Amino acid sequence: MMDVLCLFTRTPSIGSCKTRLIPLLGETGAQDAHVELVESQIARLAKNKQMRSLWVTHPSDQVDRWADMYKASVEFQEGADLGQRMLHSFVHEFRHGANYVCLIGGDCPEITQVYVNQAFAELQEHAVVIGPTEDGGYGLIALREPNAELFRNISWSTPQVLGETLQITAALGLSVKLLDKIWDVDTPADWRRYKGR
Repeated sequence: MMDVLCLFTRTPSIGSCKTRLIPLLGETGAQDAHVELVESQIARLAKNKQMRSLWVTHPSDQVDRWADMYKASVEFQEGADLGQRMLHSFVHEFRHGANYVCLIGGDCPEITQVYVNQAFAELQEHAVVIGPTEDGGYGLIALREPNAELFRNISWSTPQVLGETLQITAALGLSVKLLDKIWDVDTPADWRRYKGR
C-alpha cells in the first residue's frame, strides 16, 4: 500500500489554459504562465516521499518534460466535467493499490511539501481533507477511499464549490479536516500577486 500524490492540471495549449489571464498576457503569455505555475509547483514538491502521478488532459512534449522533472507517471483525465475527471483519478489510483490519495491543482503557490504532508497525516483521523482557497473552491482534496457523491452536483468554477462540498460531507456523515486557506492563480490580480511574491 502506498500514498499517492496526484498533480491535476491541463496540458498547455494556446487559448485553452489560464483563459482569464489572456486579457493581461495574451494567449501565448497565458499559456506560458500556466507552464510556469505548474513547474513551480513541481519544484516545491520535488522531494515528496509519496508516489507521484501527473494527471493531464492530453499528451504533449511539455507533459513528457514535466513527468521527467517530477519523476511521475502520466495519466489522462476522463469525464464530462471537472468532478467526473477528479473522481476518475481517485478511482484509478485506489484500484491500483493506493492507501491514501491526495489531489492538488497546479496553480496554488502555497501548496508546499509541508502542506501536502499535513493532508496525508490528517487522513489518519478524517475521511476527507480539503485545502480551501480564498475564492470559495479548493486546491487540494485528499481521501481515504473514492466517493462519487463528493463530485456530483457541484457548481464547479464558482465560489460555491467548497460550501456545496461540505454540505455533501455533512449529509454523508463524513469527518472533514479543513487545512489553512490558500489561494490560486486565476485572474490578472492573482497573477500580479504571484509575481510580486
